[in-house]
Amino acid sequence: AAPLDPELLDGVSRQIGVEILTPLSKGHVQARPNETLGVEIHFGGTAARWPALRIVTPAGRVCELHGIIDRVDVVSHADTSYGIVCDYKRQRSVRLTLDEVYYGLSFQLLAYLLVLRDHGDQIVPAGVTPAAGLLHPLLASYRSVSHPAALDDSESDPFRAFVPRGIIDFDAMDALDPQLAPGRRSDHYNVQLLKEGGIARADTSDALPRASFNGVLELARRRLGELLDEWIGGDIAV
Repeated sequence: AAPLDPELLDGVSRQIGVEILTPLSKGHVQARPNETLGVEIHFGGTAARWPALRIVTPAGRVCELHGIIDRVDVVSHADTSYGIVCDYKRQRSVRLTLDEVYYGLSFQLLAYLLVLRDHGDQIVPAGVTPAAGLLHPLLASYRSVSHPAALDDSESDPFRAFVPRGIIDFDAMDALDPQLAPGRRSDHYNVQLLKEGGIARADTSDALPRASFNGVLELARRRLGELLDEWIGGDIAV
């Protein structure tokens, strides 16, 4: 059999993505009144919408990182503008792990949040507070059942597999998902609340207290600087 045309596969993948993301986006809009600032936002470079991400390394080097952010949303809540960075992935399982951040294997999403924090005043004069960095999968994992007839469609949520994963400022959850009640799991994020209102399943939740959320962003900036010094110095070992 002849191999499938890569351009055809790419087109099919994009169409599937549109069919998946349309209802998901509608659900998110219903959950939180947000505004999409733009898609494929370039930062760094002469024609970019936003300036580069500026990193000062421990050795005093000044490095500018350029890139493209898939989508940025802003949610207004109680006089605060919260920013949400979205990155689409053609993968079945996506998540952000801090060990990969520490060893320099997963900086992309956090770098986007740093860009938003550094240059958010170009969006809203008072600035934008980063609230979430989300990885949106475009492919769903397979689900095991004893028999197809045993699957209860009334209890099946076909879009649950496409809930984004990433890092979320727990203190901003009232803005991101106003319908989330104590003791319940969010329909739109990997976040569940305790009956007392705190973070449930903290070891697997994407939500972090604000101090920890900001701490992860600072960790990413520091590690970027340290690794840039190593790379510029010729050490590219992983």
